[in-house]
Amino acid sequence: MKCVWFQKSKLLDAIRVLLLDEHVVAEASGAAATAAYLQNPSTYADANLVLLITGANLSPEVLRRAVMQIDGL
Repeated sequence: MKCVWFQKSKLLDAIRVLLLDEHVVAEASGAAATAAYLQNPSTYADANLVLLITGANLSPEVLRRAVMQIDGL
């Protein structure tokens, strides 16, 4: 197991990537694994990797901010 730290703004980036690229709606806590991955994807280049994405309990405000690329939750 590995612990990865990232800024809250990276959660919005992950929500946006999941929504626009993968067509998956994920709440902030459910996008945490994706945020950690996106911070440094080359770290996992040779790994078999599974990212668990959960929850769709996303408020319209957080969704708007993610899509509009406004930082902060």
